[in-house]
Order: sequence, then structure tokens, then C-alpha cells
Amino acid sequence: MPDIAIRSYFLLPDRQLGDVRRLVERLRRMDVEVYRVKKPVKVPSARVFGGRTASDVTVPEGAYWIPMDQPQKHWIQAVMGEDPYVPFPYFYDVSSWSNPLLAGVDTISTGDKLSPKADLVKDVDGGVAAAAPRGGSYSYPMDSAAASELTFRLLGAGVPLTRDARTGVVSLAATAMNRGELDKLARSLGVTVEGGAAPASGTALRTPDVGLFAGTGVSTTSGSYGEARYVLGDRWGLGLTPVTTADINDNTPAFTERSVLLVPDGSSANGGLTAQGLANLRQWVAAGGTYVGLRNEGTRVARAAGLTSTTEKAKPTGYQVIGSHFRVDVAQDSPVSLGRPAEDFQFNNGDPILNPSQTGANVLTYPSDDTFWSNGYTVGAEALKGTTSLVDEPTGAGHAVLFAYNPLFRAYNENGIHLLANALLYPAGAPQPQAKQRTAAAPDALRSAAATAQEPPNLGGEWRPIVIQVADADLARTQAVVERYTDTALTASADGSSYVTIPNPDGLPADEHPFVRDLVRDLGAAGIPLRSVVA
Repeated sequence: MPDIAIRSYFLLPDRQLGDVRRLVERLRRMDVEVYRVKKPVKVPSARVFGGRTASDVTVPEGAYWIPMDQPQKHWIQAVMGEDPYVPFPYFYDVSSWSNPLLAGVDTISTGDKLSPKADLVKDVDGGVAAAAPRGGSYSYPMDSAAASELTFRLLGAGVPLTRDARTGVVSLAATAMNRGELDKLARSLGVTVEGGAAPASGTALRTPDVGLFAGTGVSTTSGSYGEARYVLGDRWGLGLTPVTTADINDNTPAFTERSVLLVPDGSSANGGLTAQGLANLRQWVAAGGTYVGLRNEGTRVARAAGLTSTTEKAKPTGYQVIGSHFRVDVAQDSPVSLGRPAEDFQFNNGDPILNPSQTGANVLTYPSDDTFWSNGYTVGAEALKGTTSLVDEPTGAGHAVLFAYNPLFRAYNENGIHLLANALLYPAGAPQPQAKQRTAAAPDALRSAAATAQEPPNLGGEWRPIVIQVADADLARTQAVVERYTDTALTASADGSSYVTIPNPDGLPADEHPFVRDLVRDLGAAGIPLRSVVA
């Protein structure tokens, strides 16, 4: 644990104000005192989230100040901390849960003794800042999960909206909605709406007609399927039509009449689709549909259907990424990234590693140079360098948007939720994103090759497999104990350690698994030193 003094956190107001304010309210609900800066203050020594430092940083008016000199300082650190500095693999669930990084908002901390001129926040900020004249419009940047929710709620109320394809600003005619109702809704979400004399402009937004895949391999009682129902259905108010494997195989209206198909994470490589079903899916996308795939099953079904040239990279022996944040570079030429900064953060929980697409835009890419950064506990994370975690693949008039991770993870991953909102609102007729990697091969040939490429086995379902690390000399004794419980275990060795991997196809966490706790107890009773257990 490094010797770092933290006396203050500052949430900066330069972008994503809705998510900044959502975090402020999260803190205030736990009796944390948060202050709004009234006058710019200079911070001599700042730690910029993402592992960087800076001198003489000016924190502007409107920033939020969270001093640590208050009773809830431990809660503040648990929620706000940039890095838990986990020195060994002993923690519950995930190794990092930094709320500013989950949201991707600009944040600094400092050990300097400061006394900013600031007012205690007593209520939610946001709402309509100024009335728009008749013939004018109201507008707000859709650069956050909070602003995304406002957009879907307005569309659901029948309010006509447009969005500027360059800036991401959403606008509505001044007469489209009562100002008081707009103010109440925007304030409840922490979004500031500006009124102006200019008319609404941009591309008209349409409410997506979302089909939620409930086919082979997908659990409809947990995981990203349930998270999609909560975020898209309960919070955004979208109607979600269940789409089954049979619907796609038979091209039924439950599938063909949707404008978006969201395929959650799951355990199947093809969703149970037949050759005809995969062809139906490919033709639906080419006709203008938007396919959104999440994590293992979501990306693999797209690959099986010939919608992507990404392939999956095998994880090296001993690789451990157990809920950590990583810096990612953001390509700005896709509508999926509209409103995101050039550098962002992504939450990785042992997700599949995707080699970059050669036929689409690699929207999020892990840096391959010295800007590569992560927090929490990781082993072998360098394998991610230069790989991609979000791809926008054009096919005909449609697109496949593939997340290597789960942007809906526990409905708490605001920057991922914003990216998903962009994918659902993908504008019809938008210019096709350009592949950065030039190749003489035709897109169909590259995608066909990807579809037939061997994939690493999905041993963890929607969660992760059980991995037990012991010294090489203890492998035989470990195997003897493990064999009392299962005959499915796999073994591998690297750098003096042996790894026993037990498949967990149902994606069960440790507290729900039928035998992992008993197995660990028996390994201890046998006197086997455990270097790590991941479950």
C-alpha cells in the first residue's frame, strides 16, 4: 500500500454532468457532505484518475468538492478510491469498484490542505436553466448515462427529439413539452437543459424497437439479461420483446419486426441457431437492423453469423483480471462513441479478449504503449495490450455493435450504459465506420475466416471458472482432492505454479456454487498451501 495522503476529491464539471451529479447524490444518501465550488481553486499537487499526476491544477467553479475531514471518510474512500492497491488475491467478488472510473468522469484527488470557497450541496442540481422563446428549442448534451435516460424517457412520452451527429447534443422544440414537466424530469436525473432561440436541429431520433434474445445459452433469471430488463425496461421505459432461438431460425415477426436485437451474455457459441438461422440474422442486419452483442455469447453469435472479423485471443496461463478498470483509447469516428472522451475507462471482469476487427471500427482499444493502465488486482493483463473491447461492424445497411465486456454490469457502469444507449440510437443511414487496419482481403472472406477460427472454451458462463493456484510440487495432491468433487478439471503450469481450472458453465458465484467452498476447506485440511483461489 503506497503512502499517499488524500484530503480531498474533486469531481470536475467539464462533461457528463448528469453522471457526476448522480455520483454526488449517491454520496449524499450516505450522509457524505459534498460542496459545490464557487470560485476556482488551484491544487498544487493533484493525482489525476488513471494513474497520472499534475501540478497546479485549476479546479473550476461548478466542480464538486468532497473533503475527507468528515465522519464518512471511510465510505468516501470505498466509493471514490482510484485504486484499492490489492497486494494479493484475497478479496470478495471483484477487486475494484471505483465509482468515478465506472462512470468515466474526470476526477482528481489531492493531499494538499485546501479551503475552497464552496457551498454545501443540499439538493439535486440540474433542470431547465433558462426558458426558450416560442420558435426556439431546449437542448442538452447526451454525454452520460443520465442524459441517455432522459432521452429515452422523452421519446417514450412522444416528444420529438433530434441529435447533432457531430456534438451529440439533443434538442427539442420549445413547444414540444411543458417547461415545468421538462424541468422536473431533467432535475430528477441531474441533467441541465438549456433554452435558446435557435430551432431544434440534427438527425431525428427514433425509439428503438428492441428484441431481447432469450434463446439457447442465456439465463433469463440473472446476469446481463436481467440487467437489460432493468436498465432498458424499468429505467428507460423501452418495451422489450423476447426473441427466441426458434424466432430467428424461423424468421418470425417477433424477430424480423424489431429494429434492434440485444444478445446478452451466455454460455452458447451460436445461440442454438441453425445455418438458416445464422443466415436470417445476417440478412436482418444487412437490411438495416442493429445487432448488439454482450460479452461471450453476444460476440460469438455475431462471429458465427459472419458479422465480424474479430477473433478471440486465448488467455495466457495464470491470467487474472478480476473486476479491474483499464484505460482505453476511444475512436471518435463511430456514432457509438458520440459524447465519449478520447480516453475512457472500462471495467473488465475476466472478459473475452478480442483481436481487433479488420472490417469495422475498433471503438475501444487497450493501449499498446506506456499509457496502458489498470487498477485492482491483475496478473498477465499485458495480454490485453492492443486488443479491442468494443467494435462497430457495418453489414449492408445495418451494424453489429459488439461489447467484449458487459456494459450493463449491475446497472452501475455508467460509461458502458451510455455507449449502449448510443448503439440503440444508431442513426439510420449514418456513414459507415472505416476499418483502421487496411487489408486486401474482402470483408466477407475475413468474416468467414473468423467464423471458422477455433475459439477458447467458455469455461465460466456469465461469470468465471474456478481456478486454484498451487505450487507445481503440490499439483498431484490438489488433483486428488479435486477429483472427489469433479472429473472436469483442467490443469496447466507456468512460472512454478500449477493452475487447476474447474469449468463453471452456469456462471455461478462462489456463494451459490454447489461445492467450491467445501473443496477449498478440504484443500486446507489436506495441508495444501493455496497461492490463490478465484471463484
